[in-house]
Amino acid sequence: MALLKLNFYSHKLGMATNVNVLFPEQATDDDLQLVYLLHGLSDDSNAWLNNSSVARYIMGKPIVVVMPEVGRSFYHDIGEGANYYSYLSEELPAQVAYFLNRTIPAERTHVMGLSMGGFGALKWGLNQAEKFATVVSFSGAMYLDELWKNDSGRNTEFTRLFGKTENIPLSINDLEHAYCHAEKVNPQLVVRQYCGDLDFLYAYNRKLEAFAQSRSLDYRFSLGIGENHTWSYWDKSLEKVFRKLFS
Repeated sequence: MALLKLNFYSHKLGMATNVNVLFPEQATDDDLQLVYLLHGLSDDSNAWLNNSSVARYIMGKPIVVVMPEVGRSFYHDIGEGANYYSYLSEELPAQVAYFLNRTIPAERTHVMGLSMGGFGALKWGLNQAEKFATVVSFSGAMYLDELWKNDSGRNTEFTRLFGKTENIPLSINDLEHAYCHAEKVNPQLVVRQYCGDLDFLYAYNRKLEAFAQSRSLDYRFSLGIGENHTWSYWDKSLEKVFRKLFS
């Protein structure tokens, strides 16, 4: 297995950015799987490498893992050059295909993430469901408008990102709206959601679960009893997901 540490100029961001890629030493085009693994609010492209055993979980398997860097953007097009969603969903896949010298089809492409990255995985995976087979959120930040209203400490950052709470419903940042879109675009999409019952985002995750259970996609919620917003939980959950998907 090789670790590729990429740095390239992003036209969508207007600056250079970092991406880490784990790549198997031996794989054929017919069985290669692609996983985009997204980081949380206070992390960067090194977070999954430094805090989980992702490299060990894919050892000897035909899996490429791509770990980009988006700052504290919530995977959102902020404007003034910082177009992180456009970078993630348009420019990054093109760069990955270029560096790998191959395009991996949607039925073998997956997106996952934790906390802010859990939101990002759902946002990207549901709004562009035709590009993915599986979407996984670990302790995702859900219902950003409600999260904002319930935590005044987010006012400055969320105002910079989204302008006002009224801009979130029915936008691409509205996960229920995106979920309904995904049902029409890719009825075979698999959605998995993990959250601990001690997590400060637990209630938001349960709310999305209640909505998803009433819809038609292949959806499952996995509850972590006694688990909090921690790397130990996310690492265990990642291992479970990889074992189920790629065994």
